[in-house]
Parts: sequence; C-alpha cells; structure tokens
Amino acid sequence: MGDISYTDINGIMELIISGNSIPWIILVVLTSLWLFKEIRIFHLKNMDIEIERRGQVLKVYGNLEFNILRYLETEEKEILNSLHEAISNSYSFLSRNIFKKCEEYYNNRSKDKLEELLVLLREEISSIHHEQSEKIDAGKKYAIDYYMQYLDSFFIPGVMTVVAIVQTLFGIYLGLEMIHPQIEWYQKLWTILRFISANVLILLAYSLLNVISNKNLEIELKNWFYIIFAIVSFFLTLYMDYLSIIYFAFLIYFVFFKFKKMIKHRC
Repeated sequence: MGDISYTDINGIMELIISGNSIPWIILVVLTSLWLFKEIRIFHLKNMDIEIERRGQVLKVYGNLEFNILRYLETEEKEILNSLHEAISNSYSFLSRNIFKKCEEYYNNRSKDKLEELLVLLREEISSIHHEQSEKIDAGKKYAIDYYMQYLDSFFIPGVMTVVAIVQTLFGIYLGLEMIHPQIEWYQKLWTILRFISANVLILLAYSLLNVISNKNLEIELKNWFYIIFAIVSFFLTLYMDYLSIIYFAFLIYFVFFKFKKMIKHRC
C-alpha cells in the first residue's frame, strides 16, 4: 500500500487551516451529526422491537403452558385439539430447543414428552422474563444501571457513526490508490484485501460484542484464541503484504464456519 508521506499530511493540514476548506469541514460535521441521529434512532427502535418481541414470546409461551397444564389435568380430546392448535400457531416464536421438543412430542404423542416440553417451556419463560425485567427495570434498581443504559443509547450509535465515516474516508483513499499508475497490480490486490478484511473484522467485532453482552459465547480457551488471532493477524498484514491473502482466507473460514459454532444456540 502506498504510504502517506509527511509532505502529504502537511499539505492536508495547510488546507484545513486555510479558509477554503471550512465549507467541507462544516459539511462533514453536519453529515456526521445527521448520520449519528439516524443510527441512534435505528438503535433505539431495535431495542424497542427486542423488548416487544420478548413480550410476544412470553405471551405465546404462557398460552402454551396454560394449554399443556389443562390437558395434563383433564386429558380431554377437545383440550388436546386446542393444545395442538396453540403449538402450530406458535412456530414463528418458538426457540430451537422448544421446537425440537414439540417435534419429539408429535412423533411420540406421549404424556411424558408433553411433561418434558412443559419443563423446558418453563425454563425458557423464566430466562426470558428475567432478561425482560433487566431491560425494563434497570433504572429502578441502581442509578448506575440507569445511566449506563442511557449512555449505551449514545455510545453504540457514536461508535457506529465513527466507523461509517472512517470506512467512507478509507474507501475514498482506496479509490485513489486504485487509479495511481505507479502502484503495481499486486499492491492494489493487497490494498483491496485489507479493506475488505477490515470491514469484515469490524462487523465481526460488533457481532462479538453483542454475543458477549447477551452471554451467548461459549467460554472456551480455543474460542478466545481464534478471536485474539483474528485481531492480531490483521495488523500483521499491514507489515507483511503476502499475509493479506492468507488472512483473508482465514477470516472467511472463521466467519462462515467457526464463529457460529462459538455461539450458544438458545433459540
């Protein structure tokens, strides 16, 4: 990758100091503020959707629990039909484990399988209700929890805004690199691979933070090794060009084959 020299940096600083660049600076600031506002609205909307979704799941699970208990107490055919109807209408809300347990029940149609389904259902109801309560009642317990939740609504959109701006600027720089006549084709290839890898790594880091915050990461030494290796290796590609291809291949393997195995599948 072509290096930016001291002369280039000095020229950029002189341009910023001069009055000619002020409109561009204002444009960048206004664009950044608008982008932050839109990302924050999107982030808050997603948080509301998540809470609403959990509420819907609790409602569906509660209805299933009620129908299972009714049938186990009476064993009436009419109630059994209502139970089967409730199960079939709840497929879009069922977790992976609950869905599998429903399949086992349908294959066996035994009372034991239904009782196993009830036990698993109650476990997930308790877990979802606990998470729901933490999201809604964080400010009612401790002041620090309230302020952390409030700052979170600014911090995450802020980070995403900075990342978006950096990606845009780096994309412009990449475009200028590609049309530079003195740069060899293989150097352009290294640059493209680094750019793609950096973007994938950013998305991976964001996904990883969500997984860790939701306590869905399988805590194993080899998983942490993969994560640290993925981060450190990227910086090595900045000094050793030929590693860009190897790292890119590793990153594709890690994202599509390894990362999903590191996540606890509760749903």
